Amino acid sequence: MLLIGSEQLAAGLLEPAAETLSVPAGEAVQLDLAVIGDAGVHERVAPDYWQGLSGTLVAHFREGRPRDGLVTAIREVGEELRRHFPRAPDDRDELSDEVSLS
Repeated sequence: MLLIGSEQLAAGLLEPAAETLSVPAGEAVQLDLAVIGDAGVHERVAPDYWQGLSGTLVAHFREGRPRDGLVTAIREVGEELRRHFPRAPDDRDELSDEVSLS
């Protein structure tokens, strides 16, 4: 399991650790996970933020609920972003909302 912010990314700490999960069929699968926040986010979150997010995801995956884990993690990140980067009245989208499949 690896959760990193941009500081670790810049330092080259990209060796993924593995989390082995049991699936209902009894076979083991390896989960490699990276959550990467840019420097602005990483500077503002608590030092253990990424590990807490990791724990949320792993717990849901272990319970066989990966979708719930991803939804929960995305909501948590959204709340953190909203707290540190509140929307201003003159904000505009800088990126397209279109989904890219490439």
